[in-house]
Amino acid sequence: MTKDYAANLAIFLQAHTGSIFGNWQGRLSAKEQRALFGLFLGKGLLYIDGKEEVIEHHIKTCFGLDSERTALVTWRDL
Repeated sequence: MTKDYAANLAIFLQAHTGSIFGNWQGRLSAKEQRALFGLFLGKGLLYIDGKEEVIEHHIKTCFGLDSERTALVTWRDL
């Protein structure tokens, strides 16, 4: 049985932004990330873009003054 993680992400965006094409940013626990899209990207900030259908993971660098993208995952690769 495979899960449709793209559908999970679309429902998540609909609930949190009002549109499946919306943008959401925030933090999710490891358990929440695995349930939502099947991966644990890390403890940093997640950006979920419904229009481009990508998930980005960013961490703080340089004593919190800057951030670095550590992952860019397209929904179709889930």
